Amino acid sequence: MSSMDTFRTIKDKQDSLVLAATNLAVILAPYGTDLGPIVDDATGELKELPKGAFSLGEIQKKAGAELSPDMKTEGIMGYGSRAQRRVFVTEENFEIDLTLQEIREVGYRAWLGLNKEDVTTTATTTRMKKSTSSHVQYWTMALIGIDHYKDKEIFPFWKFNKVAITKKGKMTLAEAEEMGMPLTLSVFEDDGAMFEIGLGGPGWPELAKKAGFKAGEQ
Repeated sequence: MSSMDTFRTIKDKQDSLVLAATNLAVILAPYGTDLGPIVDDATGELKELPKGAFSLGEIQKKAGAELSPDMKTEGIMGYGSRAQRRVFVTEENFEIDLTLQEIREVGYRAWLGLNKEDVTTTATTTRMKKSTSSHVQYWTMALIGIDHYKDKEIFPFWKFNKVAITKKGKMTLAEAEEMGMPLTLSVFEDDGAMFEIGLGGPGWPELAKKAGFKAGEQ
């Protein structure tokens, strides 16, 4: 075997392990809602959403959805040393950025921080009254993507038990722009956990072995 062949073996390039969320469902629910397993462990099929969960519709393609983990550390320095001797994690954060495109009641309420009683609809008109918020609204959230392997679906998904909108972007009123609602959600610890990431679907078992995930191992 040549050195180049050895190099390729060592590198172990696997194009099939490059996954993408070619489409995305953004799910919101009242805080504390149990969203369930998302994917059925036995069949790999998507589970139906529980009562109380809502889709926020299709989000803006240009903005996509950005998931940003952040960690801060603090190190211990020894007198006379130039390198840290030990490092402690002092803070962990996770943020989600996306832009809502569709005019949906739950999306507007979340973006503006409205209560249900702030939204009234008559036979011809909907009105939403915004007052100064005195508290932060918490939600439960899921992102469910879809990709394919050998014509079989793969569902990458993320579950966040507790999120809140902590930043709001500008709504653009322009001729060729949707009245989009840019927002940033911060993820909070809830019952000892921040979030769950999963990969499932009929196309996942074969890829799981290639990726080094073995059934029955934790």
